[in-house]
Order: sequence, then structure tokens, then C-alpha cells
Amino acid sequence: MYEHKKQKISGNNTITFSNLDSLAENESMEFDVVDSDGNPAKVGIERVSSSTLRAASTEWKVWYTGVTINAHFYMTVSDNKVTSVYDEWIGTIGGTFSDDSLTNTSQYGKLSFTVDAYAGVASFKCWLKGTVTGSDNDIDISYQM
Repeated sequence: MYEHKKQKISGNNTITFSNLDSLAENESMEFDVVDSDGNPAKVGIERVSSSTLRAASTEWKVWYTGVTINAHFYMTVSDNKVTSVYDEWIGTIGGTFSDDSLTNTSQYGKLSFTVDAYAGVASFKCWLKGTVTGSDNDIDISYQM
């Protein structure tokens, strides 16, 4: 039986993307969310071409797109484990970012950074994280923006 691609809220600022094996290369799934200021945003994942990777690996682009903060990074997953993360990108409107770092363990890839907004009056810690669930190649995407 074919099971459809799906996504669902699975916790505070966490979206579970399921049945990712059914995504074709360059196909994506996204979920509409609301940021901390009540503005619309999107969280998504895209299967990226893996022509240079081993057959058992899958490459994913993980992203958050909001009104004032946009961020993404790439992660490679093999056998329900994160094997690498790379090529982070951060864009802000009305502020600047600093202290960006991209880290990974076998369970997750995480992009962290600080946004300084309002002419330096406010500073916010932000992050975007892709976590393998260990089951059916599902991936949880969580964020703080």
C-alpha cells in the first residue's frame, strides 16, 4: 500500500516530515507556521540530487522562510543517521546576524545564529535543526526564530 507524503506538528516549533522516501529529487514538502511575532512563515525540506553520493545516502535541504529571517542548510542522511551538514545560508531584514555555526551529530544537523534587530536594541538566539527520528527515515524539523 502506498502511503502519502505527510507532515504534522509534533511538538512546540517541531514539524515531523514523514514518508520522505517517496519524494523525487528536487521535490519538497513544506508546512505553514507562525513566527514569534505572529507573522506567517514556512518550514520545509527538499530532496536534493545525490548523483555524487553513495547510493545509500540521501541529501536534504532544510529551510525556514519567514518575514524577517530566512535560513537553510543541507544535510546528508544514511541509514537514519546524519553523516554531514554543510552550505548554510542566513538572510535577515531589519537586522544583522552573527555567531553562526553549523553542527551535527549522528542524530541531527543544526544551524545556530544570533540576530541583532532594532539597531542593536534587541538580540535573539535563533536555530534551525533537522533531526532523524530513527524510524522510516522520517525527519523532525524544529526551529526558534
